[in-house]
Amino acid sequence: MNSNTTMTLLLAVTLTAGGIGYGCGQPAGTQGVKTYAPPTATPDATYTTRAGIEQLPEAGKPQTQLRCHHEAVDDFKNAQGKVVGMSAMVMDFPPAKGVSLDGLKVGDKVLMTWSVWWEHTPNWLAMKIVKLPDDTVLEFRAKRPIAAEGTPK
Repeated sequence: MNSNTTMTLLLAVTLTAGGIGYGCGQPAGTQGVKTYAPPTATPDATYTTRAGIEQLPEAGKPQTQLRCHHEAVDDFKNAQGKVVGMSAMVMDFPPAKGVSLDGLKVGDKVLMTWSVWWEHTPNWLAMKIVKLPDDTVLEFRAKRPIAAEGTPK
């Protein structure tokens, strides 16, 4: 066995044992779906938002994403740290490693916690997703940014 073959085999065994192989080391519902390790840096902000699932990522189809229609985020801060608010909209939320999409389907309503790192790519990740009751009513409205003294502008 030449040294290139030996190195290739060693790398394959190491990656597989470390859970990096296809579908290994991921929670149920995310096998084969691209997930992201959160940056080690503290997030610039973390939000909890109710949303409706518009699309779920499909294994082997990298063009598919976790796409949600979320409610307004009145206290959303831009990259400069200024509270600008964010109106309800449809966004892609890349799931962080360890976030399970198991049991979720298009049309489900969820409570999603997502964190933002302005200096990293992707800039935000879905950190936790909890299914809400089917009869939950979501409110899709324009932003009402929170003023410095804590009241809507």
